[in-house]
Amino acid sequence: MSEGNRPAAAFQVLLIGAVCLACAGTIGWLWRVPPGTTEIHGTAVLALLAVWSVAWAVGLVAVRGGGGVTAMVTMIAVAIGLRLLLLPATPLFSDDIWRYLWEGKVLRAGHSPYAFAPLHFAGTPFAEYDPFWPHINYPEITAIYPPVAQLLFFSVAMTWYGLIGMKGLMVIADLGVLALLIALLRRRGAHPLWALAWAWSPLVGLEIAGSGHLDAIAAFFIVWWLFELECEREISASVALGLAIATKLVPALLLPVALRWHRGRWTVLLAAIVPAILYIPFLDWDTIEEPPPDATLLQRTGLDGPTRALRSYEARWRHSDGGFFVVYEAVVLAAGAVDSDGAIATHEAASREGMAEHRENPGALRVAKIICHALLLVGLGLIAWRARSVSSAALWALGLWIILSPVVHPWYILMLLPMAILERRISWLAFSVAALFTYATIEHFLQTGEWRESVIAWAIEWGVLAVLLVWELSARPGLPRVDRGADGGGLAQA
Repeated sequence: MSEGNRPAAAFQVLLIGAVCLACAGTIGWLWRVPPGTTEIHGTAVLALLAVWSVAWAVGLVAVRGGGGVTAMVTMIAVAIGLRLLLLPATPLFSDDIWRYLWEGKVLRAGHSPYAFAPLHFAGTPFAEYDPFWPHINYPEITAIYPPVAQLLFFSVAMTWYGLIGMKGLMVIADLGVLALLIALLRRRGAHPLWALAWAWSPLVGLEIAGSGHLDAIAAFFIVWWLFELECEREISASVALGLAIATKLVPALLLPVALRWHRGRWTVLLAAIVPAILYIPFLDWDTIEEPPPDATLLQRTGLDGPTRALRSYEARWRHSDGGFFVVYEAVVLAAGAVDSDGAIATHEAASREGMAEHRENPGALRVAKIICHALLLVGLGLIAWRARSVSSAALWALGLWIILSPVVHPWYILMLLPMAILERRISWLAFSVAALFTYATIEHFLQTGEWRESVIAWAIEWGVLAVLLVWELSARPGLPRVDRGADGGGLAQA
């Protein structure tokens, strides 16, 4: 963009930013209510998110030609403003943050959150006088979050045990992602204003500053891994990836990508060693030293507690699944062809109850999970072998997990959004806002206790992704080639 057009670009960014700020500010004002509120203004919030999403998309178009320092300063100032407006809001689309706070408090008291579920403390002053304990989701289940997450929760419990303290930590990581994205875009010769895709994203604003999701920390470590790798600091890159895995286990899917793109492949071992070391203090050492006669392998290795909630999560939940839904339906239909009086009858009975209950064929679920796990493993191998850049490989690895997962919450997309920005993948950027509208039924659930997924929201979410992925792959089947620069200074467009 010419010098003469830069003031116009700054004005456009300011005007669009003002719309985003107005939407975020209104949501923040609507949600300054006590935890447990059931009147959450769901329709109004979704309408505001729709306006915010349109303004965000217009902003991405407006910054394609670049801009000057004023536009950059405006982008960063608006980004900070968005987060400050949402920081005091009570999370009403998610209740994960109450568990974060509780598990930090449990650890501060010297207990292991992997050993004691919140329900264990029911009736004790430890729980009764805690303002967050009544709002913890699934209180019968122990902690699922890995050690880095627990240590971060502990740090909040030690310093600022409250909503702002926990959300503030996530926002710091969120802004760290923004800083690293700007640096990576500069290294790649792209205009740093494209970081607006993260800075003003409705998904980022709602799920991090609004709901305080831990995925912000995992996203920070993933982008740090990419940055260190592009700077050819592979040891620190592996440490960053290990910290990402020790925050949320999903980044372990990036290990095959690391094996492909780390020149010193031995450094990838660090990415596995770091979480393993961090788990050591949380192992059940009493059972390791004196296992019962009928102890399982997990009990003998002290891993029963740290993996208990993960096993429950794997067995119990489905939500807004895309590719997994297709595989499950195919398995049910195939089973019905063999046993029409059994499997198909179960399937049809569940279908009549609505999409939320359309899941209770245990045999089909097991088979579908086996198939999706196999597809994921094969896909990861192909991605590591065929991808043309580390960021595109990371995007496809996490994207394949999203597509095949039986549980897809909007905040899961935070971990792959930075790579979608670096790779300019419109499909995943659009998916990041389409996914927000699966919240359409939350208010009904809070008021009635009946959970029904919106078929329309589901179809829009996955339809948008499918159509845009097909368009992108047909328009440019090969991802932009990114190779080691001749000067050894990281990765550069060929």
